[in-house]
Amino acid sequence: MIGPKYNSLFISHLNSLISALPEGHIGVFRNKPVVRTYGAGNRHVYTADSRIGKELYKQIKQREQLEKNLKDAVNEWNSWFTFAPYDYDLSEGVLIQTSGLNKDYFDSAKEHSNQMELEHNLFDGKSSYRSKNEMLVADIINELGFPYKTETGIRFENKSYYPDGLFYVPLLRRCFYIEIFGMTDSNDYLWHTGTKIGDYIRMGLVPGVDILFIFLNPRDFDKESIKNQIKNMIEQATPMPCSYQTRFL
Repeated sequence: MIGPKYNSLFISHLNSLISALPEGHIGVFRNKPVVRTYGAGNRHVYTADSRIGKELYKQIKQREQLEKNLKDAVNEWNSWFTFAPYDYDLSEGVLIQTSGLNKDYFDSAKEHSNQMELEHNLFDGKSSYRSKNEMLVADIINELGFPYKTETGIRFENKSYYPDGLFYVPLLRRCFYIEIFGMTDSNDYLWHTGTKIGDYIRMGLVPGVDILFIFLNPRDFDKESIKNQIKNMIEQATPMPCSYQTRFL
């Protein structure tokens, strides 16, 4: 559970996908697999190996999976809340993305842009990281199910910065930066941290909106606290239904 707005949007999204797929089921007729469709008072039967039957088979299987996902999402909602999810009308439009941190931005961001030699070179089976903390934060994003890139570059004035992570949230059509500060017991490190944060803000990255600064206790990695910070940023970025602006494609 990320939050009431985001999870309501997720449930509305699943309902929208389900409504676009045909109703039906897969069965057997005269010892042959068939696809039966029904809706709006019409019923049809197609052999599963026919051209139409093959396409309907895929769509009905997709609908079955989406309906299972919806059931799981509603059960999770009911375990947290006693009120119904907010209703987002997604039938005629899409969320207007006012941030420049959109899908094109995420897709074009080059991972591992920092050419500085890796001191530790930690590898989790998919990517390399400079520190255990960076790897653990990436693991949290993966648990939440969002695409993630590490150390994509940003050029600002005569400096280059490489935020620890950039992750994309498809339902919001935007991405978010993560910067991890781990040596919070070092005065010199804190001085450089302040400079870096100031430059990020001057770039136009709004703390808690575009970029999340995570300050870690050097002796204690609090996974749940970090996960909650990430969830809170996503929830805050999710609009309420009344302000969910749409436009025709």
